[in-house]
Amino acid sequence: MSRTDTERCIYKVSATMRDVKPEAYRPRMALIGLHNRSANPKVAKDGAGTSNDPGLREKSHDDLIMGSAKFTADVKQDLMLLENQLPYFIFDRLFGSYTESLDIKGTVEQFILKFFSLERTRKTNFRHFTDMFRCVYEESLEITPTLNDLSAKAIVKMENADNLSRAGVKFKTFSQMENSESDRPHHGNQQPLESISIRKETDDDYSLRVVFNRGCLVMSYFRAAEDSEIILRNVIAFEQSHAAVKPFTSNYINFLNFLITTEKDVEVLTEEGVLRSGMGSPRLVVEMVNNLNRGLKAPENSQYHNIAINLRAHYKSRRKRCWATLSKVYFSDLLTGTATFAAVFLLFLTLVGTVASVIQACKSFK
Repeated sequence: MSRTDTERCIYKVSATMRDVKPEAYRPRMALIGLHNRSANPKVAKDGAGTSNDPGLREKSHDDLIMGSAKFTADVKQDLMLLENQLPYFIFDRLFGSYTESLDIKGTVEQFILKFFSLERTRKTNFRHFTDMFRCVYEESLEITPTLNDLSAKAIVKMENADNLSRAGVKFKTFSQMENSESDRPHHGNQQPLESISIRKETDDDYSLRVVFNRGCLVMSYFRAAEDSEIILRNVIAFEQSHAAVKPFTSNYINFLNFLITTEKDVEVLTEEGVLRSGMGSPRLVVEMVNNLNRGLKAPENSQYHNIAINLRAHYKSRRKRCWATLSKVYFSDLLTGTATFAAVFLLFLTLVGTVASVIQACKSFK
C-alpha cells in the first residue's frame, strides 16, 4: 500500500446524516468494524463479528440454508458500511500469503472486487471497502475529463426535469446513445457525439457521468432502490468526513436534487429510461433523492456547474421553448404528426385555391 497504514480513514457518521436514516449505517449480519464492536453489546466476545442474539443467529442459519443469495447480499451490504470497516491492508496482509491454499484466483484485491461485483479501470489503492465503492464512482468520470475538474463553483440554480423536458431537452442513457449513434450514418467529417465519448455502460450502478450535448442530457441511469441508497449514503458519509478525497458523489446527489423535485420529474425520467425505480411510488423516489442531500455540507464546487449553466441557457431560450411546445402538441407521435401535416397540406391547397379564385376574378373585371 502506498498510503501509510496509520492514516485515519474510518469515521463515525455525522449526527446530521445519521438522523435522516439511522438504519442505513447499521450492520445487520456481519460486524467487523471497531466502531460497531464497541457500540453494540450484542457483538460476540470471541471477536467473530457475529451477534449473540439467538434470533439473529437462527435467521443467519436459515438464510444460509434456504436463501444463500439473500444472505450473501446482506453480508455484502454490511461489509461496505462506513462504520463497519477495517483498513484494507489488514485483509491484504491476512490473506495475501494464503490465496492458493484458500483457492483464491488472482490477487486479494481481484477476489474482493469480484465478490462485490465491481470492476476497476485502473489500480488505485483503496483504504477500505467503502472507499473502494467511492473509487469506482470516481473512475466513472475519467472518460469525460471536464467532470474531473472541481474548479467551477457550486450549482446555484437549475431547472428540474419536467421544466427541461417542456423546453425540449431530451434525456438518454449512454447505452441508448450508443445504440442511436451506431444506427446513424455519418457524412464527411461529421463526428458522433463526444464530446459525449460513448462507451458501454449497460446496467452500470456506479457511474456519475453526465453530459449535455445538442439539447440532450445524457447520463448513466439512476437506480432508486434501498440497496443503492445505502451504498450512496455511506460513500457520501466518507466523502463528507475525509478531507483528502473529492466529493464527487456528494456533488452528483446535489445535481440530482435540482433535477428531481416533483413526482412529475420522476415520471419524465422513468419514461425516458434514465431512472429505474424499485420504490413503488414516484413520491418515494423524490423523498429518497431529497433525503440523500440532507445533512450534507453545502458544496463549494461542482463538476456539473457548466452543465447546469448550459441547461439554464437552453431553458431560457424562447425559440427552443416554442419549438419544443410545437413538437409536443403537433408532432408528439406518428399519428398526430401525420394529422398535422395533412391539415397543413389541406390549408395550403385551400390557400392556393383562394389565390387562384382571386386571380380569376381580377381577370374577369378587366
